[in-house]
Amino acid sequence: MAQQTTKFLIIFLIFLLLYSQFHISYNNIFSNQGHTPKISEFNKYFNMKLLNADEIKSPGSEFINVALIMCSVEVDNVLEGIMPTLARLIMSIFESSKGTSINLIFITDKDSWRKVLRLMVYVIEKFQIFSSFRMKENNILENLYIQFVDVNSIAKEYRIEIDVMKNVYSMNVKKDVQVMYNDTFTVVISPKYSKDLFYVGPFYGNCMKNLDRLLVLDVDLEVKEDLGGLYKYFNQMDSEEIIGVVADHSGYYGYAASKMKNSTEYKLNTKDEERLRGFNTGVVLYNLEKIRASELYQAQLTTERLVKLRHEMMLPDIVLSVGDQDWFTCLSWKYPQLFKILPCEWNVQRVDNINDKYYVGCNQTAKINHIFGSMNN
Repeated sequence: MAQQTTKFLIIFLIFLLLYSQFHISYNNIFSNQGHTPKISEFNKYFNMKLLNADEIKSPGSEFINVALIMCSVEVDNVLEGIMPTLARLIMSIFESSKGTSINLIFITDKDSWRKVLRLMVYVIEKFQIFSSFRMKENNILENLYIQFVDVNSIAKEYRIEIDVMKNVYSMNVKKDVQVMYNDTFTVVISPKYSKDLFYVGPFYGNCMKNLDRLLVLDVDLEVKEDLGGLYKYFNQMDSEEIIGVVADHSGYYGYAASKMKNSTEYKLNTKDEERLRGFNTGVVLYNLEKIRASELYQAQLTTERLVKLRHEMMLPDIVLSVGDQDWFTCLSWKYPQLFKILPCEWNVQRVDNINDKYYVGCNQTAKINHIFGSMNN
């Protein structure tokens, strides 16, 4: 018994040492200090090209398609903040895996994709080292393929529509702007929401023509459950449901919904209190095949409808500022039948700055934590 305990402690101490070295080495990797693995040694995991959206394919029917957006990583010191966050997310996906095959797609740009590639090589190498000391089997690396898609291949095709959305679903600010929704809830709107990457979601189905299903994740997540469990909700969507998403927890849309419910001029097409909370699009299931086939959804992508929807579903004094999340929320209030509400545990939003009057938490054990800290950030 004593020998087993000693052996366990030795392994645990080695693991802690390697884990600390992972963070130390990460801080040096982009400054060419310390050990940097050779990318050529990891070719089997990657398509080593920046592809257009219509070139993305699944490597096999057993793979689930998971997308992350990683653009403009060097803007305003973003590299130093977003890359450790990405590393933590990827490690959590690896650690929680029960063997589901993952086609990991980075929606990125020509200036960012090679840096993301280098980080992924680094994370894979470190996970291989950790795995050699694990007490349980994890074969995620045997079932992993990684591709990179150019966000501009989507934005270019829908340039007019995206620019229209920016004028309607963003404040287009050049610096942080504080917006007071009521006496207790204030949000600082970031200028980042003027970037294309916050407006491409509505067009995934039309641009990724070779994929039928897509799970899109924010980077500031911690995955605690095999993503295959989340992917199964595609099979639970009814004939009209084309998008699966978790309701907002923070109360961000609570004020708008309360005003709309009491309005005689505007009509919400749902009385479901969960739907009226609006969405947080940090975790979204897109049934791309059904999106392409939905005449109702496709009709909403014209410039006229993109503008008209906002005026139909939101009072003029309501500030819309966070891109396609606002559009999806408006669309769900107009056509709730297009959306499946996912269980809250698949996007447990841990927010410092909440609207207490409208906040609704999740009382389930988190399967995905969304740790975006203060909304002011």
